[in-house]
Amino acid sequence: MAGSNPGGYRQFIEGVVLQGLLALADSVVVVRCRQEDVGVVREVVEVVAGRYREKSGGKEVKLSVDDKDFLSSNCTGGVTLFSHGGRIMLENTFESRLEIAYQQNLPILRTVIFGETAM
Repeated sequence: MAGSNPGGYRQFIEGVVLQGLLALADSVVVVRCRQEDVGVVREVVEVVAGRYREKSGGKEVKLSVDDKDFLSSNCTGGVTLFSHGGRIMLENTFESRLEIAYQQNLPILRTVIFGETAM
């Protein structure tokens, strides 16, 4: 994914990290990514921390990138965030977002495939 549009992928990473930070609302967060994305994630953490500060009304966050454990090489991209000492995990990968979209659209798919009586 990153190879086809590096700027777009960087922007996606910024967005999913920020979204995760806003959902977790914790002051210490660890970001896990694919091994090949470590450089991109390291580049965006300071920018994202600043954007989080703006959007959260001045709350500070200490962001670190996990450089020991990585997402599976089968993962197509995105991040997983950990807070509260790893007890809370927020998965924000392409696969997890696709699964959410699929689940949200199941009622529509049922109607398309089986008609109105399937509801």
